[in-house]
Amino acid sequence: MKFEHSTYQQPLSMVGLGGGATSLGRGGASAQNYWPFTADRVTIPTKTPVYTFGETTARTSLLPTTGFFMKPDGSAMFTMQIDNKIRRHTMSTAWDISTAKQDQVTPARLSTTLAGTNTETLRGLEFNPDGTKIYYADTDYIYEYSLSTAWDLTTIASSHTNALNPGHSSTKTITSFKFRPNGNQLYIAICALEDGQTYSNDGVFPKDGTYVPYYSAAGDSEVREFMNYSGSSYWYQLNYYSSRNTFTNIVGGIVGLCFNTQDASGYGGGDHMYLVCNDGGTWRVNHYPLGSDWSVSSQSVGSSTNVSLYDLNHYVFGLGLNPVFRDPSGGSSDGSYYGSTDVGNYVYYPLWNRRIYQEKCDSSGYGSYNNSNNEGVFGMAPYYGTGWRLIRADSTYENFFSPDSQSLTNPSSGGFNENDFECFTFNPTGTKVYVNNIQAGLYSRLLVFDMTTAWDLRTIDSTSKVAYSSYNTIDGFKNANGDIQYWTHMQWDSTGTRLLCGPARYPNNNKSTFAVLNFSTAYDPSTYTSTNRFLLSNSVFPHYQPPNTGCVSADGKHMYAYIRDGSTNKIYQYSTSTAFNYYGASTAGTYNIPDYINRMEMSPDGTQMITICDRIPPTSGYNLPIPAELSSYTLSTPYDITTATPDNKTTVIGALNIPSTDMRYYNKSEFNFTVVDNGEGAAENGFYIFHTGGMWGYKLEAR
Repeated sequence: MKFEHSTYQQPLSMVGLGGGATSLGRGGASAQNYWPFTADRVTIPTKTPVYTFGETTARTSLLPTTGFFMKPDGSAMFTMQIDNKIRRHTMSTAWDISTAKQDQVTPARLSTTLAGTNTETLRGLEFNPDGTKIYYADTDYIYEYSLSTAWDLTTIASSHTNALNPGHSSTKTITSFKFRPNGNQLYIAICALEDGQTYSNDGVFPKDGTYVPYYSAAGDSEVREFMNYSGSSYWYQLNYYSSRNTFTNIVGGIVGLCFNTQDASGYGGGDHMYLVCNDGGTWRVNHYPLGSDWSVSSQSVGSSTNVSLYDLNHYVFGLGLNPVFRDPSGGSSDGSYYGSTDVGNYVYYPLWNRRIYQEKCDSSGYGSYNNSNNEGVFGMAPYYGTGWRLIRADSTYENFFSPDSQSLTNPSSGGFNENDFECFTFNPTGTKVYVNNIQAGLYSRLLVFDMTTAWDLRTIDSTSKVAYSSYNTIDGFKNANGDIQYWTHMQWDSTGTRLLCGPARYPNNNKSTFAVLNFSTAYDPSTYTSTNRFLLSNSVFPHYQPPNTGCVSADGKHMYAYIRDGSTNKIYQYSTSTAFNYYGASTAGTYNIPDYINRMEMSPDGTQMITICDRIPPTSGYNLPIPAELSSYTLSTPYDITTATPDNKTTVIGALNIPSTDMRYYNKSEFNFTVVDNGEGAAENGFYIFHTGGMWGYKLEAR
């Protein structure tokens, strides 16, 4: 079974979309499963439709999106990733991405025959209106290929028909491109390579579209407009286009662009241009009104508006990230679609991390207007994406707390109001939260908080706190020498009379322990009786530093300690034949893991390991802002760490809709997680992640 369902309800029955649920409300826990989790389907359950795609043949987070195209009738999306393959995602209900499913991929890695090697990353993705031609680019050329069967990627020609070089310098590169809907104009985004490097001497952006920030100045980017003067019979043929205008003085590395396709009079649009920019690795959209439709030269320098969408997607790696406005008219310029309820009411954002977001347009968006039905259409909403506004306005939304003063539904005080807590867990009913806290660096404590409504994180009552300290109550929060323990993991056994802890990330390696804390009354720390410990001595943990993190198995027989020490990146396993007898454990194997782990957890049956990790940087010498990832490993022999292998399924946490203005997800040492798995169908099942300063906490679900 797969944990692919959730309390999320398809938020459609929107006019013109057809199908879907009957309202925007969140439904009950219909058919929700639990372990094993499908780690690349994890998201925070917003009301905004989101579609995640990917392959299982490689670590998906290493395959950022490099191109996006929406079929004119809304029945399919096409994406490209840095593996140079194009994927088709068919929607059973047109324009409704919640009904999308990947059903086709180009049979082999695509390449070009001009300007570059076969390993060069391709970017940008366009089709002609009847689907018989497909276009993509490398750093210097845009290529035109034929499809013998319309929209069928398996029928792509082996060589290109035409190619176009925009004429840019060797210190710049193509990052994306876009045709006007009727095909008589073509717009090409050009960007300077990082530090003025050329492709041939290993320029780092945007050669591979991976985790590299891009810092730019005015003049680094430009949009080049090309015109086809040869008549409609020759439109979409690249050898008939010639340069017309160039727009420069853009701050930020352009990685996507689009235009509105209908204007306030119901005609063919082109009076608003939007540029998706990478500036220091962060997401920004620049909005430019155009004085003359479809002419980039009619934009006066300095009149752009920064549309902040950081909270939709903080990072903007990748290439070819062209947003698309919903327009079944295909950009018709005859005015016949003016006032149509399904023209311009949604915008689709391709994010670099294999996700497509469908956002509602309204009158708050830059470039928007009210059509003849007085409905706000087109335009990109400033400040926050629509999904955020819906979360904030939803009084039933219970899956997070944060210090977000914008929120109408969550406390502004921010969770526990504690500093320096290490790890946490819940009781099975979701009415209590247990936190390991370090008080002023002196005492390790177990704090217990009430949730006045079960599993509603908004109702964590900071005034209900009861503290049990290593100083005077629970000596098990110290090792045998009296050193306090900073636990990285904590969970109750099935009876609630044992709290399984460890390993400690402090003090040094020969003082760190795993521990079983025993209680006479289930889930009641006031009834503590004794402790059973396992010491990570030099003989079993041959490192000078304590573990970075680790976990224990629910059956009380296996312990795991992870260390990142110099060239070592390893998990150590310790096992005992007698459950909960940690004292009798011995070394049971190691695993050299290909990630920098920050937190980890083992499934109850020992066949799946979930980690929060950093991706090991592909390039040395750069201070890379690598966001945290949630990844999965399968153990072919239960609990045996030596049999672990990556599932090739990953979710980039930093690109989820984390509802906090101070997200801090990029500092992986500042949060921890626990997995709730209360049986198939339980609404509370999922991943709970808390900031270790008590600033925020939220639940993730796998769809």
